[in-house]
Amino acid sequence: MNTTIADNKDWWGNNYDKLPLSERLGKLFFVGDVDEPRVESACRRLAVMDCDPTIDVIELTINSGGGSVADGLMLADTICSLNKVVWTKALGCAYSMAFVVLLVGDYRMATRNTSLGMHEIRAWLAESTSNLSDDVDHVKWLQDRIVDLCLEHTHLRSRKKVRDTFFQEGGGLTYFTAQEALELGVIDEIV
Repeated sequence: MNTTIADNKDWWGNNYDKLPLSERLGKLFFVGDVDEPRVESACRRLAVMDCDPTIDVIELTINSGGGSVADGLMLADTICSLNKVVWTKALGCAYSMAFVVLLVGDYRMATRNTSLGMHEIRAWLAESTSNLSDDVDHVKWLQDRIVDLCLEHTHLRSRKKVRDTFFQEGGGLTYFTAQEALELGVIDEIV
């Protein structure tokens, strides 16, 4: 007999039936920074929901100012790897990596008062000058991954258009209303 994550109650650390009702119904709220503990928790919960035969659609509601690129990409890749349809919904704000997480949903929504925003990756400096060029190359590679996700999940069809639309000169946050996000194909519906 194959064991799924949902069957392995020790993996969850608690009985599945003790999970909040919203999660047993396929609804998960991601509120706060995109950081390692929140992303790990969200990925585990999404994996459990993906194994639950009573859930047809997973709805991930996001209210976040963003955070870690690596952690955000982990959450985005987890969402993309799930077998179930994932609806993402921005409620309040979805900036930076939270914007990217919103983008990868199979169906994306935002409330009319939600603010969205994106910017270039903010780079960290190497501890030594010998590592600086490696760090610059890695940040460029990460930025290209973000551009690829924007190309794949919006109406924008060129790398230049993605950069011009989402990444301001100087790296500041480019803000969007829900209506602007709808027109760009960032979301599919205003709810």
